[in-house]
Amino acid sequence: MYQAYREPITKMANNRAPIKLGEDGNDLWFQSVSGMERYYYFCVVDPSLDKKLTIFLYNPSSLIGKDKTINYIKELCKHHGYGSFEIVNLIPQTGGNPDLVNECFDELNLQIVSNVLEHGSSHVWVGWGGLIKGRTKVLFPTELKYLLKKHSARLIRVQYSPKNRRGKYPLHPSYLCTRKRKVPVENTYFTHFEAKHIDSY
Repeated sequence: MYQAYREPITKMANNRAPIKLGEDGNDLWFQSVSGMERYYYFCVVDPSLDKKLTIFLYNPSSLIGKDKTINYIKELCKHHGYGSFEIVNLIPQTGGNPDLVNECFDELNLQIVSNVLEHGSSHVWVGWGGLIKGRTKVLFPTELKYLLKKHSARLIRVQYSPKNRRGKYPLHPSYLCTRKRKVPVENTYFTHFEAKHIDSY
């Protein structure tokens, strides 16, 4: 059974797309329709591996997975035993420049996040980085905080050795594969992301 969501009228309405949701076993999956990549991207890395990773990010540079960050995520997921991953774009906007992110978080964003969290069972890699600094009221609303804290046991963040960042802003994967350096996936690992950081936003 599918549930269609009505497109909200916002200042970013021209970027919106209809979306369908369906249940597949214990996990939720999205039925692709035209343009929905602004919200959601799914990729199978290795069909022989059953584990799926859910990733919450902001501001992808590509809607079709053709950029260095997605390529790095593919490598990282396979190294850590994940056969597939899904990315939920917390703001349905693309561009790759965090400074140009429009301050818009609306009902449809929350519906998608809620369905992924409420009906899913996978680990949730949070990687919004420092993008939300100074903009938490619009990019990180109370409703989002509630959903994340409710499912805090599933939240993870990426780390890399020899460093261990314990700050409240979890690393965005693009930080690990910049033009100047690329952290080997063998040097990465996941740790739990503590809910207390969400309370501090």
